[in-house]
Amino acid sequence: MIYDIYENKNLYSGMGYEKAFDFIKRVENENLPAGRYEIDGDVVYGVVSEYDTKTEIVYEAHKKYIDVQYVVSGHENICWKNLKDCKVTTEYNPEKDCGLYEATQPVVLDMQKGSFAVLFPEDAHAPGIAYNGEVSKVKKIVVKIKID
Repeated sequence: MIYDIYENKNLYSGMGYEKAFDFIKRVENENLPAGRYEIDGDVVYGVVSEYDTKTEIVYEAHKKYIDVQYVVSGHENICWKNLKDCKVTTEYNPEKDCGLYEATQPVVLDMQKGSFAVLFPEDAHAPGIAYNGEVSKVKKIVVKIKID
């Protein structure tokens, strides 16, 4: 897992995240609405979403794609736990590239405007969690990067 702010994106050049950061800049500049956007076919694509945060913590993990999650506006938490420390609640579905899990004592990422997290297959994560328990609106970009 990587947790940082957009201003530090250059620290990750050469690691394959350039297309994700270019898309984030495009969304910010053009104020793109919610939806799915092709970046490089099924190898890299972006999803812009707007939603209310939630209080229920449900972890997910993916095997085919890395998530780059970036907050455009609003404030949320992402709860993180190493997948090996989680209990399966819904078996992995290859069509949805998602399994669901539960865990205790997570690391909590404070996701506010300009922050991002890169989440790998071993990173169980519960995004969209209400910051300080207060439900609020968030606009977020998730760029999916296919794993070779």
